[in-house]
Order: sequence, then C-alpha cells, then structure tokens
Amino acid sequence: MPHLELKNVGLTYEGKMGNVVALSDVNLTVDPGEFVALLGPSGCGKTTLLMLIAGLLKRSQGEVMIAGKTVRGPGPDRSVVFQEAGLLPWRSVVRNVEFGLEMRPRGQRQDLRARALHYVEMVGLRAFANHHPGQLSGGMKQRVNLARALVANPELLLMDEPFAALDAQTRDMMAVELLSIWERDKKTVIFVTHSLEEAVFLSDRVVVMSRRPGRIKEVVPIDLPRPRDYDTRATAQFAEYRGYLWSLIKAEAEAAEEESLTVAGSNSA
Repeated sequence: MPHLELKNVGLTYEGKMGNVVALSDVNLTVDPGEFVALLGPSGCGKTTLLMLIAGLLKRSQGEVMIAGKTVRGPGPDRSVVFQEAGLLPWRSVVRNVEFGLEMRPRGQRQDLRARALHYVEMVGLRAFANHHPGQLSGGMKQRVNLARALVANPELLLMDEPFAALDAQTRDMMAVELLSIWERDKKTVIFVTHSLEEAVFLSDRVVVMSRRPGRIKEVVPIDLPRPRDYDTRATAQFAEYRGYLWSLIKAEAEAAEEESLTVAGSNSA
C-alpha cells in the first residue's frame, strides 16, 4: 500500500474579488520510506500542497490519503517542520523538544526526558541540551526544530523549506545531517524547496510543479547511489540532474513571463 496518495486534489480560495485556484488536478503516489522533494517557482502551491497533506488546510476537491485513510485534519502520524523554528524562548533545548510529547494524553507521556534527549543527541546538540534558543545559532535552532518533529515518531515528515534562512555552508551541513537521520529511521519525507541542488541531493524523486494553477509538471526520479555525501555534488550525474531540473523550471518561468506580457498587452489595448 502506498504511504501517501493524492487523487485529483485541488484547492480554490474564494474571495470578494473572485476565486483563486491554487491547486488543480494533483495526482501523486509516495511509497513508505521514500524521500520526495516538491520543487517549483514561487506561487505554484508547494507549501499549500504540504499543508493539505498535513491536514492544516481543507481541499476543495479530490482526496488525500495516508496509509489508505482519508486525511480529515492534523494527526499524530504526521509532523511538520516549518521554515521558522518557532522555539519557545523560555524553554531550554531539551524542554522545547519535550513540548510536543507533553500535549499527548497523560498515558502516553512516559520517559519524556529520555526520549527528548535521544533526539537532541541525534541532531548533534547533546552539549547544548540546557541552553535556551537565544544562545543558539540559526542552524542549531533548526536542529532543535527537527528534533521536536522527530520525537513524536511520525510516520510522515513534512518539511517546508526548513533550511531556507540558513547560510549556504550551514544549509549544506544540515542537508547531510538530515540524510544521515533519514537513513537511520527511513521516515517518509515530503520536502518543499526552491533549491535545485537540495532537491537532487536529498531526494529519491523530485516533483516539479507548474504555476497558475499549481499542477504537477513532471516527476523526476533521482538515481544517485546512497548514502550520499559532499562528494555526491561533484559528480557528472548530479550536474546532469540539476541541469535537467533547471530546464524545466526555466521553461515554466518563460511561459509565465510570456503570459504576463500577453495580459499586459491586452490591458493596454
């Protein structure tokens, strides 16, 4: 059974100035333990699709299914890692990681500290377990954000450009760390990114989306050997995948520009 199925999924925002179709006719199947990246221009609906899978938005049409069950709202089988770490500044690193577990029913709160420390150590922050967010770098905060998502032991990890605000060097390091963790646990991951390099380096498949409205343009399998490391980026095969993805994104950008010029010409006439 596929872990995730999207069947003819669409989302339309209704407003006084008219309706805006954000997503239309999105179909995708993701296997258990697969790492899938969503790539595309701004406004193509990548984050919107992620929020539909998370159950934080309600679709207008189609069906979102996880392990054969229709998504009707958020659930403990999914964790979301947002762009901003959103840590509680008055809590230490380990207590931020504990927070999600504290929200569970009382009977499911055993060994909170031990479980939290396990994931703090997994993301390489054991020495900073008692530090507060104000004492951490941006990369360290995102490590805490990741540990907080993993401690709930989700079956599906949803990541919305989690490294976008980091500098290039830290971003590369975090990508390697994420793959190391993923190789260990083999969670199913849906990862939103604007970075071609990040998409190729991390993924089993890259889903390239088009805009207005958001649809799946092409699904590109990434047949690079695992485990991957910094040297992977220097291979000719990596460059070929990056170049092909760039050609898809460029074609989409050119089509959008042509559409804008046509609309502008019509309005001036």
